[in-house]
Amino acid sequence: MKAQNSRTVINELNKIQNSGLRLIRNINDVKCVTFLSGAKNKNYSFNKADLYLYENALLVVGYFKIGNYKFYKSALLFSQNERIINNQKNIKVISPKSFNLHSFNDDVYIEFDESNFINLNVEIRLKNLNEDDKNLIQI
Repeated sequence: MKAQNSRTVINELNKIQNSGLRLIRNINDVKCVTFLSGAKNKNYSFNKADLYLYENALLVVGYFKIGNYKFYKSALLFSQNERIINNQKNIKVISPKSFNLHSFNDDVYIEFDESNFINLNVEIRLKNLNEDDKNLIQI
């Protein structure tokens, strides 16, 4: 995957928001930690994210912040629902390899692989989400 700039991520975010998925809740400024192994890809290296909780899907929009400005790194739509995966023609839907709402330190843990020429394994830990928000996450 080539490097994305903030404008590309915003366009992808708008495309997802206009796709007909039913938004349940939006959570801004969630602290997160990412671990990458395999091929280098800076799009998945971020420490803050905005979460969009959809019916049967989770959108993680990673960014870094300088002052009051957000510089978006990637928009990742996670779902294991076959209807969502098959019906989103121009949107990449990621089916996570591993997903745990109550991981170590009560973080939300998401792991997925990306296969190009060299494999990339990405782990995302979403921190400090309350139980109500965790219960709304459906993948």
